[in-house]
Amino acid sequence: MPPERQVWQRFMEDAHARASQDAGLALRGTLTRLTGLVLEAAGLRVPVGSQCLVRMGNQAPVLAEVVGFSDQRAYLMPAGDV
Repeated sequence: MPPERQVWQRFMEDAHARASQDAGLALRGTLTRLTGLVLEAAGLRVPVGSQCLVRMGNQAPVLAEVVGFSDQRAYLMPAGDV
């Protein structure tokens, strides 16, 4: 195998190993509004497509996906009942 290919193969194997690890990263935001099916949150700096676990009071957590932004607000679409 050519040396360049070995370097790339090692790089990809290392990247795959890092991506497979649970980083345990937790970010927090504040729900500011619920309009129709969309949640509005402040304080989140995550890209569109990110998945969030939304906790509201004593209810079970709900998975939601970031679907857009406006000013300093993120819009999330919940995957379950809120």
